[in-house]
Amino acid sequence: SLYEDIKTTYWADFEGDIARSAVKGGKVSTSGFDVWAEDYLQFRAGRYQQNHALVLGWKSDSIPKRASYTITFDSLMSLNQKDWLTLSVAAGDPSLLDEVSEDSLVNDFVIVLQDSLGNKASKLLSEYKWITPRLKIRFLKTKELTIDRYDNEWEPVLESIFIPIAGFKGIDFSAIEAISIEANTIKPGIVLLDRIGIRKSKF
Repeated sequence: SLYEDIKTTYWADFEGDIARSAVKGGKVSTSGFDVWAEDYLQFRAGRYQQNHALVLGWKSDSIPKRASYTITFDSLMSLNQKDWLTLSVAAGDPSLLDEVSEDSLVNDFVIVLQDSLGNKASKLLSEYKWITPRLKIRFLKTKELTIDRYDNEWEPVLESIFIPIAGFKGIDFSAIEAISIEANTIKPGIVLLDRIGIRKSKF
């Protein structure tokens, strides 16, 4: 479910440090999220997956607002309309959101590109791919036996998603200043994000 090649450059892979507010080649700002963390991923039995990811979670709000996670680049990015935006995603752990049931989650968000003049273009992730729900596997006869042996019924499994840059309209692709992940808080959600970057159409 993960794919990369030599045409891919990552703006953020969340490795190398534990500082939430910085990524290689840029600075981070956030607002409105109830969960914002960088965490190491584990298999069911607690073994380390040798990978870190961003965790973003939001609860429903009686006054709907837009939660936002933004990477502002240190230098402007130049993109080709034939390029692909790439990111790896997975459903997160709803237990990190107090009193939120898994059935109520809407793990969908908007990806926003902004140019140096402040123009913005956005695409909804689900236009290209719905995030796969947590896959629970029971190896033993009962849930209790499975959790006692493996600690959990599920483990995070990231998927690579590719979104055509040509789908973003009305911005200057030669001067991209920032990328944002935005979530509507009408309904709750929690996601894991990793390997945010660009796959070039040519070398």
